[in-house]
Amino acid sequence: MATNRLAPKNHNALLIDAAQSQPEYREISGFLGKRIPAANYGYLPEGVFGRFMKNSPFGNELPPEGQIEINSAFLDSNRGPSAAMPTLTHEMVHAAQGPMTDMYYAHNRGSQTPEMQQFIDAYNRLEFSPYQAGMAAYPRSAMSAKLGGLDWHNKNAKYRTSETELPAQAIGNAMRSDSRGPLHLDPTLATEYRILLDLATRAKNSIGTKK
Repeated sequence: MATNRLAPKNHNALLIDAAQSQPEYREISGFLGKRIPAANYGYLPEGVFGRFMKNSPFGNELPPEGQIEINSAFLDSNRGPSAAMPTLTHEMVHAAQGPMTDMYYAHNRGSQTPEMQQFIDAYNRLEFSPYQAGMAAYPRSAMSAKLGGLDWHNKNAKYRTSETELPAQAIGNAMRSDSRGPLHLDPTLATEYRILLDLATRAKNSIGTKK
């Protein structure tokens, strides 16, 4: 059957088109390559704007790259795909965390290229490291406690200031004009994450990894 190129795009496709206009989304997509998860609108619990889901070690009901769901409330509010772009990009950070960590542990004992060594060095400084002691093992949490204060950090430790959530919050919030949080925290973490992401992409390309 011939494809009708004049048919209007669905909401999911419009969201991806809008997100691709943003450098943060393009950078994450460039690293993930063929591992970009599908993104779809769906009805999520109140207060949940989006979520990234992946298979457990014992299940394979989802695609290998996982999938992203965006709350249909964005559609119901008639604000268009631009309102959902920060949430989608936030969830893309979560989608990239596993592949980035896998690449680190696959090469941190013997990097094959200078680009890979640069990535490993940056990862050791910016990501959780089991080779460090105390707060030094949690560089983003340490920054959160320093810039936001220990009380704010501890009050939000179950979600907002967890080591995996901090970069996703930073990237998503950097795309909004009404970002909330301690002064300088999100901009600093967003900049650091984009530097790490660039080095990860260069490292992946240097060893010819297409996945």
